[in-house]
Amino acid sequence: MNDEIINGLLIKLNHLMHEELFYMNPDASISLLATIMKTNPGYLSKLINQEFGMNFHEYINQLRIIKMCKLMEEENNSNLPLTALAHQAGFRARSVFYESFRKFCGTTPSVYRNKTAFAALTGN
Repeated sequence: MNDEIINGLLIKLNHLMHEELFYMNPDASISLLATIMKTNPGYLSKLINQEFGMNFHEYINQLRIIKMCKLMEEENNSNLPLTALAHQAGFRARSVFYESFRKFCGTTPSVYRNKTAFAALTGN
């Protein structure tokens, strides 16, 4: 596939992920995304692998973890259970959330939340 087509797909992908927040849909799948983008799921999967160095699920979950971290840093979310915030970020399964969080952040969500809260209190 030529560079023009690849760039067009990457622009669409970026828009869907960062503007329309496709990754927050708990039913997000490579098939659904490919349908929206009017492309082949196999080709889209290959493109994500090549551009981001991860598979579709890792890519989606990384975006969800970034969202999750932002949600944990918001003061009005400090009393919400982690699983509720994970659901808001698009995770359906608790186990996938915890596994992904540990993979991308190198710690557990609880430890991250406590460090974030401590840093907010101390200004560090």
